[in-house]
Amino acid sequence: MNDLLAEWIAKAEGDFLVAQREMRARDRINYDAIRMKIGINE
Repeated sequence: MNDLLAEWIAKAEGDFLVAQREMRARDRINYDAIRMKIGINE
């Protein structure tokens, strides 16, 4: 595996953990974390 692919996989795994956390969150939900990842600008 080359360095670029390893970096991409590490980033994707981190993004997945953020998404899982936000799906479980009941208090203090951080919608900005998700908007920034998918490029929503409101």
